[in-house]
Amino acid sequence: MTACLSGNEAIAYAMKQINPDVMGAFPITPSTEIPEYFAQYVADGEVNTEYVTVESEHSSMSVCIAAQAAGARAVCATSSCGLALMYELLYVAASCRLPITLACVNRALSGPIIINHDYSDSMGAVTAVGSRFMPKTIRRPTTILLWPCRSERPQAYACR
Repeated sequence: MTACLSGNEAIAYAMKQINPDVMGAFPITPSTEIPEYFAQYVADGEVNTEYVTVESEHSSMSVCIAAQAAGARAVCATSSCGLALMYELLYVAASCRLPITLACVNRALSGPIIINHDYSDSMGAVTAVGSRFMPKTIRRPTTILLWPCRSERPQAYACR
């Protein structure tokens, strides 16, 4: 049997397989569904993860840095201006060599409510902390995961 998943659901499913110790969660379009799907895995007891809801993307990365520095596996998800808000902390994570899993659903930065697919958010992160921080650019939704992926589109599905 083949089940089709949206790109965001596929990322949440891959995070479920990682079974991280901590997730710093803050919703931002178009990556909002990732923490939503993952929260359901936590609620159903399918993962043993401390799900930390925070007040901003800056705090989400702060939670991940603290958890990873203490030896826990940490994940988070963001996009667009949320990633830009994390830039300050990306330097901290990179300079401390903390391997944090960050799923970035690419979306254009700035402008009056731009929700189009664009790499301006993740390219800023590459410039900020260097290409060693971003191991692989993923362009097809059938290739999972974890930084960055295409923005959610109705026709973009991954099958497992």
